[in-house]
Amino acid sequence: MTIKEFLKKAKEVKELYAELSIKSGQDKWTYREFTEALVSDAGDLMKLVMVKSGFRPRKTNNLDEDIKHEVVDCLWALLMISSELGIDLDKEYPKKISKLKLRVKSLLGNRASL
Repeated sequence: MTIKEFLKKAKEVKELYAELSIKSGQDKWTYREFTEALVSDAGDLMKLVMVKSGFRPRKTNNLDEDIKHEVVDCLWALLMISSELGIDLDKEYPKKISKLKLRVKSLLGNRASL
């Protein structure tokens, strides 16, 4: 799947949540609420990673499934934030990854400065 295909499916879920919010008398989510959700989900993901790494006690029988769930929740929130802010990930992601690659290659070439 492409980012556009991920985004299309993510927006379908967003619209369902918007409908649910309206029915329950709440406002539709904006980039602010999606960012709050991302931070919360990232925290949940970190706790699960700590369990997997042995730094926290295990409280779940489905650790790998719970980790997958949180990773996808984070991705969904990121897709919604980018959509709400008008960020074209198909355009921006390749540019950023190319810059990161060049930066890391440069750092590898300049190991003495590390």
